Order: sequence, then structure tokens, then C-alpha cells
Amino acid sequence: LLWKRALGDPQYRRIFCLVNAERLPYQTCEKSLSNLQQLSQGKRDYRIVIICSNEDEEKSHIVSRLQPYRRTFSGIQPDESIMKYLKDHFIEPDSTEMDS
Repeated sequence: LLWKRALGDPQYRRIFCLVNAERLPYQTCEKSLSNLQQLSQGKRDYRIVIICSNEDEEKSHIVSRLQPYRRTFSGIQPDESIMKYLKDHFIEPDSTEMDS
């Protein structure tokens, strides 16, 4: 579903993100990467970010399969537009909820 949404985003505005990908079981990785390969044929303008922990990256099947596409990024300094976006789209939990 994530791949279909990312590849079908008509205006290429959104960034689709898979977090903790290193925790996916082997068979799930194989199936999802196979689907991504099939769905992305002939498409170049899509935005998918896959975030993995580097603690167990040598054990992760998805990390090893996506190694050729790996990009490293230096730290990003938050600017006002990023801070506004985060403030508008994320809700800080009520402190009383966290105490329960």
C-alpha cells in the first residue's frame, strides 16, 4: 500500500517514509521489494524514504538489498517552514495522558 501511494502521488508533493525497516521479516522484505520493483518500472518521480537503524544494519535484509540506493545526509538545520509544518501536523500528547 505504501509503494502504491508513493508511486501514485500525482503531483509528487508528499514524501512517503518507512521507518524501522530493519525490523521487517525476510519474507516481508522480499515481497515488498519485489512489489516496489514491479510498480516502479518506468517511473522516476516518486519520493520514498526508508529509515533504518544502523545498529543492526548488517543483519537487515532490506538494508542489504537497498544498499545501491543508499544516500547519506548531513544534519538538517530546521528552518521556520519545517518548524511550522511540524507544529501544524503533529499533536503534542497531553502530559496527563502520558502519566496514566
